[in-house]
Amino acid sequence: MQEEEFLIIVWSDKHIENKSFSYLQKYNDHDLSFADAVSFAIMDEMGIKEAFTFDRHFVITGFLPLNPLL
Repeated sequence: MQEEEFLIIVWSDKHIENKSFSYLQKYNDHDLSFADAVSFAIMDEMGIKEAFTFDRHFVITGFLPLNPLL
């Protein structure tokens, strides 16, 4: 993880990728992308529960949208 003043860069690793596959398996009845699954795994690891998103998959997987349209 690399931190800047306003940005944290998190790199995917084997642990995150394994956790991502768990999301893909658990929600295999939805059209999740691997990129979505990696985002969910990282958010879960970092304790992030809210996301500004227009993607319903975040809601389906238990994250709270900051966008009131979802």
